[in-house]
Amino acid sequence: MSLLTSAPLHLTYAGGLYDRTAPLATGEVRPEGIDLNYVPVVPPEAFWRQLKHNEFDVSEMSCANYLTVFSRGDRRFIAIPVYPSRTFRHSAVYINPANGIKRPEDLKGRRIGCAEYYMTMAIWQRAFLQHDYGVAPADVWWVLGGVEQPGRRELIRALDVPEIGEQTGHARIAPAKDYQKHKVFPIMHVVAFKREIYERHPWIAVSLYKAFCQAKDLAVERMYDSDALTVSLAWLVGYWEQERALRGDDLWSYGFHNNRHDLDTLKRHLQEQDLLERDFALEDAFAPSTLETFRQ
Repeated sequence: MSLLTSAPLHLTYAGGLYDRTAPLATGEVRPEGIDLNYVPVVPPEAFWRQLKHNEFDVSEMSCANYLTVFSRGDRRFIAIPVYPSRTFRHSAVYINPANGIKRPEDLKGRRIGCAEYYMTMAIWQRAFLQHDYGVAPADVWWVLGGVEQPGRRELIRALDVPEIGEQTGHARIAPAKDYQKHKVFPIMHVVAFKREIYERHPWIAVSLYKAFCQAKDLAVERMYDSDALTVSLAWLVGYWEQERALRGDDLWSYGFHNNRHDLDTLKRHLQEQDLLERDFALEDAFAPSTLETFRQ
């Protein structure tokens, strides 16, 4: 008696190529029931192509962009609690030292350039400037435009604004202290399906979620292997141990409930900055089957 098996579902995924996702790109990790075509695309391009043209079955997506369009009733996509990009954006604040800026509070009344007002990086930066240094978004002039080329426009709402001017130097704001104070590891990106595909095949949410977790776990395991360093840092394991001492064992956490504080914080900052049109439950923005996953 033979067993009948269906052909795997072909899906195209677009996103950045990281150590934590590389096993999916190489085929070392294969999602159950899915033939995954991994298209390595730099994240901003993936966001643009997906939000503007719906090019991919599933893609990496700006978390702030996703929550913003969700608040506007846009239900084209449904997310799973996978966060390919997380980072402290303190090191991405640059200043012109010739203008006498010596501390974050000196930014009041100044011009700050950023590529897009709605981008997740800018949300987190405005939040720590406001909450830790008293520099509210309304205290500065925001100048938007392309970093490398003029003409860049918002993914969420087009604005006719000047190009960013040249900036040099950087603000010395310590992310470790920020973590100790707020206990937030900022989420930048999520993974989101086209809803029409998810509704036809709801099982793909858990299948891909599990695969992303497996790929990430492999990357973490290899990073801790001191026999042959997987990253070109001589004291990689030492850095890893320092971070574990500060933040615990699960340094790159996926899942919904164990990241609820970080997600709530991002949503609160979006509300404070008047970027959400309507309130919503965060649970509704994620595939229900991925909120709680099977445990043996």
